[in-house]
Parts: sequence; C-alpha cells; structure tokens
Amino acid sequence: MRNLLQKCFKWQWLVCLAVGCCFSSCKDDEESTSGYDPNKPIVLTDFYPPEGKLATQVILNGSNFG
Repeated sequence: MRNLLQKCFKWQWLVCLAVGCCFSSCKDDEESTSGYDPNKPIVLTDFYPPEGKLATQVILNGSNFG
C-alpha cells in the first residue's frame, strides 16, 4: 500500500510540474512592432503565381497587412 501511495505522489508532482511549466511559458503581453496601422495604406508589392487555375493558392508580398 505504501509503495502505491509513493507512486501516486510522484505522478501528482510530475503532473503539477508539467502544468506549471505550461502556464509559466505562456505570455499574455505580446508586443507587436510591425502590426497593422489603419492610418497607412496597404501596399501590395508582388504576388505569386502570376496566373493559375481556380482555387490556386496565392502568395502576397507587401506591407501593412495586419
């Protein structure tokens, strides 16, 4: 019985440590230096591919997308 309690105690500490690591690694105060500025226009500099079929994925390059 004592051996079972020791195993449970070890698992409880392991779970608490894992949960604590998960919560401490989260960061709530994200600071974005290059975000969307609604006062500036969206600038599209390039896109790829220049032509394609229906439902072809497109890559847009530019600034102030948000």
